[in-house]
Amino acid sequence: MQILSKTNRFMKKFLLAGISCLLMMSCTSSPEDYQVQINDAVKFYLASCDLLIQYEQDTKAEEFYDTMIEEFATTTEDEGFKQLLTQKVAENNKYAKKAYYGYENANILLSPYTLVGENVWEFEELGTEIHFTFSITTKGSTELWKIFPNEKDIDKYIWRKALGEDGLQTLRDLGLDIDSLFEETMKEVEIEEQIAAVVHGAYSGTMNDKEVMTDDFYTELQKAFKYSSLDVWAWNGYWKFNDGSTHNYEIVEFDHDNPNYSLVYITFEDIKPNRLEDIVLYMKLVDGKWKISDICGIEWGKISYSIADFASMTVAENESDHEGNY
Repeated sequence: MQILSKTNRFMKKFLLAGISCLLMMSCTSSPEDYQVQINDAVKFYLASCDLLIQYEQDTKAEEFYDTMIEEFATTTEDEGFKQLLTQKVAENNKYAKKAYYGYENANILLSPYTLVGENVWEFEELGTEIHFTFSITTKGSTELWKIFPNEKDIDKYIWRKALGEDGLQTLRDLGLDIDSLFEETMKEVEIEEQIAAVVHGAYSGTMNDKEVMTDDFYTELQKAFKYSSLDVWAWNGYWKFNDGSTHNYEIVEFDHDNPNYSLVYITFEDIKPNRLEDIVLYMKLVDGKWKISDICGIEWGKISYSIADFASMTVAENESDHEGNY
């Protein structure tokens, strides 16, 4: 069962970056010396989770988060995030209002600090069960402190928070184990991220055909390219046009019930002419790597053509002998 994978992918891109700040200190410090700053950072992390769950596909929410991190690096206030949020609320920023509400209502309870390395400590926010790592680096009279959350804990918190208590209770009523379901969901998210990376590599031109295609599909399509314009193939879903440009696309859905095969449904948002706007990529797991084995058009909810079949027919028509044998 797959639940909220898009939210997790969206969050992972930037939420897990460590928060850091430089301070002038007279001697080597401990986390207790930074308690105000730690509380400020933890509250901001939790408020950001809530913000980005609500605005999960809003790139401006991501930009707001990035701006907060950038501006925090230059602040000298002990509660730097609270100060920044207050300023942006005064500017009527809707993302700041949501984050500020979450910050002010975050009743955090931190566990004791555990030393796990030289000037490195771990602790847990007990209400959310998110573990954090806090470190101090000293250079002369200057200290750099950093704090960042455990990735898996953040994933689980977002997953549970987005489902809500009603959703979690429904799953319990169905007899499902919440922890096991979370682990299964995260495995699916990881697979989808691997597949999406291959699709992006193909349609962005950052990976070559041999890297993204199965051997059979690559060999047959390269042969077919000799007998027709590249644009003909691009109009049917192949990623590259004659002029080197590529499609503007969006992944709509993944379907990978079989662990070794997957379908990736994408839609084109091009100005250029295409035979169809919606296509599906057939993906196959080969030696631990996902590869594209076919590109098919979708019309009226059904497969209407296969580029692999087109390629085979094109090669056969052009390389058959005078009796039609290939």
